[in-house]
Amino acid sequence: MAELKKIPILILRFDGECLKEFLASTQFEPEMINIFSQIEARSSSLRESIMMALEQLTVDHGLPPSSDSWVNQ
Repeated sequence: MAELKKIPILILRFDGECLKEFLASTQFEPEMINIFSQIEARSSSLRESIMMALEQLTVDHGLPPSSDSWVNQ
């Protein structure tokens, strides 16, 4: 125990603040138009379109990755 290593730990808290900032920003509309234009032809329902769009939003947009096991619980 004399040689405990300092290991940096990054803890991200997703409280919705980053998502609110993204929604209020000028980049929201063009980003969502781009996402929906890519998935529009592939989906058959509004629900599927929304789910596919949300899966394309990233941590930079304020959402945890959909591949994260904590998200899929």
